[in-house]
Amino acid sequence: MAKRPVSLNPKQKLIAELLAVGMSSAQAAKEVGVSRSYVEILQRGSLFELEIDAARERLMRKKLKKFANMIVDELEPSLEKIRTLRDTADDERVQLRAAESIIEKALPRGGVLREGETETRVHVTLSDEKAAIAREVIAEAISGTTPKALPDAGNPETEE
Repeated sequence: MAKRPVSLNPKQKLIAELLAVGMSSAQAAKEVGVSRSYVEILQRGSLFELEIDAARERLMRKKLKKFANMIVDELEPSLEKIRTLRDTADDERVQLRAAESIIEKALPRGGVLREGETETRVHVTLSDEKAAIAREVIAEAISGTTPKALPDAGNPETEE
């Protein structure tokens, strides 16, 4: 029985990455130095399709993490300004409104967040799969944890 590959080599992974970012088969082939027909043959394989999907997911995670970090970076100065108004404004009405604003932002509708948590609402439309990834990436960006790594196929191996 012929052996079939259970992982892709680095050149094949690079081709998958290039296709995932939107290059055509011809462009990816030229970039890597292989024939277009070689790329098209690769595209017929389920392992290669999985690698393209994984590459797209990594790309999406990277973009979403950048977006989530941008949101957090933009919110911090505003929250600091509200805290300053709450703590130092001469007018008690301003202090009260600032305190109310912090409370409104800290308490989600219908529930209570834990200490140190703030709810931010951003409206986007995503597929269920992409929404799950987006939630995970945003949570990771806020908590400062490293995203889950996708398994690395490593060196090409074969199985019987």
